[in-house]
Amino acid sequence: MSLAVDDPNVRRLLDAAVDPMLIADQAGSISLANPAAAALFGYSTAEMLCLSVDDLVPERLRAPHSQHRQVYLRQPTSRSMGDAQVFAGLRKDGSEIPLEISLSALDDLCVLAGMHDISARLRAEEALRESESRFRATFELAAVGIAHVAPGGNWLRVNAKLCDILGYPREELLRLKVADVTPPEDLATLKTSTRRLLKGEIGTISVEKRYIRKDRRFVWVNVRVSLVRGKDDKADYFISIVEDIAQRKENEAALRELRAEMQELLELNVASQTAKAIAHEINQPLNALSSYAEAALLMLRGGNPDPARLTHAIEHSVLQAQRAGKVARELLQFLQKGETETEDVDLNRAVRNALAIVESNGFGGFGAELDLEPDLRPVRANRVQVEKVMVNLMRNSVEAMRGAGLATKSIRIVIRTNAQQSMAQVTINDSGPGIDADTAKRIFDPFFTTKPRGIGMGLAVSRSLIEAHGGQLWLDTASETGACFHFTLPFAP
Repeated sequence: MSLAVDDPNVRRLLDAAVDPMLIADQAGSISLANPAAAALFGYSTAEMLCLSVDDLVPERLRAPHSQHRQVYLRQPTSRSMGDAQVFAGLRKDGSEIPLEISLSALDDLCVLAGMHDISARLRAEEALRESESRFRATFELAAVGIAHVAPGGNWLRVNAKLCDILGYPREELLRLKVADVTPPEDLATLKTSTRRLLKGEIGTISVEKRYIRKDRRFVWVNVRVSLVRGKDDKADYFISIVEDIAQRKENEAALRELRAEMQELLELNVASQTAKAIAHEINQPLNALSSYAEAALLMLRGGNPDPARLTHAIEHSVLQAQRAGKVARELLQFLQKGETETEDVDLNRAVRNALAIVESNGFGGFGAELDLEPDLRPVRANRVQVEKVMVNLMRNSVEAMRGAGLATKSIRIVIRTNAQQSMAQVTINDSGPGIDADTAKRIFDPFFTTKPRGIGMGLAVSRSLIEAHGGQLWLDTASETGACFHFTLPFAP
């Protein structure tokens, strides 16, 4: 329906409109303007009627605007807001405002212009662009790896640091899944954690784990994963923060090795001081014993012994020998203070505890293959002493294999628990060079050692501890691979 500019209904329509609207003739003179338009440009309604549309356009835009207006007048068609153009409007105070304008042709080639101030929208869009720019900068320049991961495990977006950690170009990494860089033995844990996140059972995963780099080397990382949900609480994507902790792991391993070395030196020093104390205490009665025995021997060899003096020498020899034995017993009692306390011990748990101790002492990093018998009855023993025996056996294996030039990652120790009649048996079998026949004959002898700084008491003490519990500790000389030790302990009644 065509509308005439002088139609009263047109004026009422414009005045009632919330959006700014005005009507201009072919020359660009403003014929009608509603209060919203006058307020937008900072004029009164009467002042608007004295203006041309060019007066509402900044000076720099008037020439192109005039050309656009002439083109439109040659083919005046209505344009909806969807086809609207963005212009800059000039206010009375000289300030500019961004406008979205739609045009409609009226009778007498007049044009109805509807205007919308889009300042707020442009500010929001600019803020959004700045936010996106900051996000991209934060994402790309972060000192940690960041990734968006689809619920199915595909990498959706990865930053440069993550590519550096995993050793993949971005395009290649985006073709993979998280499972592709996860060690096979960790896949079950990955699936369980992912399922719990998707079900909402947990909000965040934070774990230290290994990834497989493109060069097939392992890299230790600390991963923190959270799930982002979209509409209707549907899983959208995971945010994964990946921190490279390889250097920290190396530092921790070096610290553990240093601590183990210091502990070994301390134990050697303690053993040395203990030996000196024993030698000092026993030396005096032994020297006296030697003197009395030598005097008696001289009298007998002289052929004219004095019975009284000979008796005196022999009696005092006996007394000094008894004194030496008493000193030895008192020293042993001092070192063994109190009776060994026993309890019901879960051997399977003791195995895991011993592995943790070995790891913390700087002898970890090897592959431990556990073959633990389920529902194994508890044994009656001192848990700490049993764990010490297992730690000593595992440590010996690691030291032997390292001494043979095996890399830690290639070291394997198989640990089994099983029931043998009325006893529980633990087997520790390594993948090292084994023990030769001559060494095997003396392996449990006190002070016998093949280590440069060893004191040769570890296996002797370990066997004594196991035997004190009613069990046995022995070397399996028929083992086909590496060194294999077994020990048994009686079940708890």
